[in-house]
Amino acid sequence: MTVPNRSWTWGVVLVVLSGCGGTPEAHNGTGAREAVRDYYEGLIRQDWQQAYTALHHESKKRWTLDAFTRLAQAYRRNLGFEPEELHVQSCEEKGTEAVAHVVLTGRNASQQRRYKDAVALRTSADGWKILLPVTFGRNAR
Repeated sequence: MTVPNRSWTWGVVLVVLSGCGGTPEAHNGTGAREAVRDYYEGLIRQDWQQAYTALHHESKKRWTLDAFTRLAQAYRRNLGFEPEELHVQSCEEKGTEAVAHVVLTGRNASQQRRYKDAVALRTSADGWKILLPVTFGRNAR
């Protein structure tokens, strides 16, 4: 093996690694991750107004605050445990849309429980906002 081949190989490796080096944190600071936190922390604390404020106008057109509150309460009941903490695993942005993957953790009796969820976001005049599916609060666990 000659040195030029080795240099070429290392060059390819470095290019490939740099292309894979992006992490979900790469878009930190755009507001998407913060919108996800605001929304889920509102759900955890049962601060329905905070969670509702984080919704995209398309979701607000679908549900009033009262209707959203009933569905959010059903969402919590369907978890089967009292959520205590939020862990945002990733928040992948593509143009004006994003998808966040989260894990809610808490306890049910003496057991530690986890629930994985994903939520869509879309930009609006107010920044990133949560776009809920039409089945929100109706999903059976």
